[in-house]
Amino acid sequence: MLDDGNLRAVEYLEKIAAQSKHFKHQGGGRIITRRGAAYVILDVPRSLRSWIHCNDPHLSVRIGWSGTRMPEEIVCVRMNDDKPLGDACVSFVKLADCGWPRHYVPATITVVVDEINRREALRRQAELKKRAEETKRKRNAHISLLSAIGSKDVAILRSAIERAREDGLRPLEIAPAREALSAAAEAHADLHFGWLFEFVRDLAKRAADRKQAEKVLRDISNRAIEDAVHGIPLTTGFLLLAANSVTRLVKCGLGIKDVETGFKPLFDKFSPWAIAAMSQLWMVPGVGGGGVLEAEVLDRYRRSQVC
Repeated sequence: MLDDGNLRAVEYLEKIAAQSKHFKHQGGGRIITRRGAAYVILDVPRSLRSWIHCNDPHLSVRIGWSGTRMPEEIVCVRMNDDKPLGDACVSFVKLADCGWPRHYVPATITVVVDEINRREALRRQAELKKRAEETKRKRNAHISLLSAIGSKDVAILRSAIERAREDGLRPLEIAPAREALSAAAEAHADLHFGWLFEFVRDLAKRAADRKQAEKVLRDISNRAIEDAVHGIPLTTGFLLLAANSVTRLVKCGLGIKDVETGFKPLFDKFSPWAIAAMSQLWMVPGVGGGGVLEAEVLDRYRRSQVC
């Protein structure tokens, strides 16, 4: 049981804690105050129990670091033996309300609080530095994107977009460069395969099934642009599509000899090994497509080269 002195002191403590601008009730008889990133908790009921049952003249004080998962640290705060414990709790609250004068606050508290705030300052400095570096990277990425857009070069645009993604630019910020890349890839495809597009376009005008022939043109054009975007021209996939396009155009009512003659300059760009390999691949169901006619297209071209 508390004696009259401590009982009056606890009642007074409750009153000044409620009026304090620095301490707040945390619940369960605990009150909390903050100093920068550090918080200090005074556990009044625990202090009283230790004093009553164990004659322990220490206040139950814990200090923690706000916003972190660091465990709270229990600090040693011994009260004066000639004063009631309740008065010691009251004095503790008044110290906070007076701005924690260093020559009165126990050193065990100031050491821990100062260390927490020192580490918090270092953490914030590191965070500010990281943000500044991130801002600089993004600014440079924006500059790089603008320069790449001006270049209209597929390789430069593709590289700038990749760096911008790595530097954390949002998709919306990269969108103009992607549009420029698509336009550059289209121009690149037209530069290298425009003759083929024009050839197929002329064939489509003479085809019995003009709609399907025009679809062949779109497929070839889209694949050439896609390969240009990824910087991998003359892929085996493009070769397979070319062989497939020959057979599709023939089915549209066009002469096979005319069609194959027009595609020959494209086939000439591939190595004999690639032609032979893709000819075999077309014969494998589910891989090349299982197209006997397509395989025959490549095989006829291969044999014409041998001759």
